[in-house]
Amino acid sequence: MEEIKADFSKRNLSISSEQEIISNIDQRMKQDIDTQSRLLLLADLEFYLHNLDNAVYYTDIGGMSRLLNLLNSTANYDLASDLMLAIGAGSQR
Repeated sequence: MEEIKADFSKRNLSISSEQEIISNIDQRMKQDIDTQSRLLLLADLEFYLHNLDNAVYYTDIGGMSRLLNLLNSTANYDLASDLMLAIGAGSQR
């Protein structure tokens, strides 16, 4: 894996594990970003949370709680809808 990463870095490409991607999404979700950016992040997050291991990981790092808190504090219908999709994907344990 390290050899592949080295080859990719020479070409200005990178490889990330799904957990690294989820952590990155989680960090970006914590920032003060516009609604459209948050919707795009939620779509990506929902995709990854359909995998049980990713959902467990996201729950373990406190992500599901943050999604629930965001859901309870938003009045934006589109944001609430996408939050519920991500929460549903991550709750399929």
